[in-house]
Amino acid sequence: MIQFRDAKRAADARELKAVAKKWAKNMTLFAVGIFVLLFAYGSYIKYDAQKRTPEAVARIHARTVTMEMVEGKNLPPMPVASERDATVAGVDVNQNGVRDDVEIEIFKRHPNEPKVRAAQLQYAMALQSQLTEIFSEGTLVAVLEESSRSNLCFSELYTKRQDGLPRDRPIYEWTPEEMDLSNQYSKEKDALVDPLISEVDQLVTNTIIRKKSYQDSYSFMTGYGESDKESSCDVIFR
Repeated sequence: MIQFRDAKRAADARELKAVAKKWAKNMTLFAVGIFVLLFAYGSYIKYDAQKRTPEAVARIHARTVTMEMVEGKNLPPMPVASERDATVAGVDVNQNGVRDDVEIEIFKRHPNEPKVRAAQLQYAMALQSQLTEIFSEGTLVAVLEESSRSNLCFSELYTKRQDGLPRDRPIYEWTPEEMDLSNQYSKEKDALVDPLISEVDQLVTNTIIRKKSYQDSYSFMTGYGESDKESSCDVIFR
């Protein structure tokens, strides 16, 4: 009787071991299958992004602020509150690349300053692209190039004559007094420009989902270059 029980236990143990071995083999095959599927899906996503990038980059660079926009010739109505912040993209009825509520607010804050409106609209256009068009490194590079141009355009709002700075010598040959004077001019420019940039930042990234979209866009960044456009500003005032 004891021998029978021992034999049954041994048989049960062998069966349990076989079941465990089979289960482990199946789980290994399942894990390998999941890995292969994820790898294939990731490869497809990467291929699709690469395929779509050139067209998106061209679209980002093609957007430009026009004098008609600066003058408000096609200014849209303010979107209703329920639609204004419902999505990251928001409402852009006139389809000029700047969200309607942002465009209207810029005009409201600077009704008599077309140069300020031009710079802010250009920056708002670049920021909107960063919220809605980033899906690859190439698209992020294109947007950052446009943002860089718009920031340089803001600098052109500072038109005070910078008397006392040498124009015939490189900066590394300037005297301490000349460097101090240059820093003073830079601080004056920043005091003028920084609040205007912050205004647009707050208007465009005004919700949690828009802030998150802005932050997430940088996950594609490895580096970026300089725009090949000749001028920093889309609209040139004479």
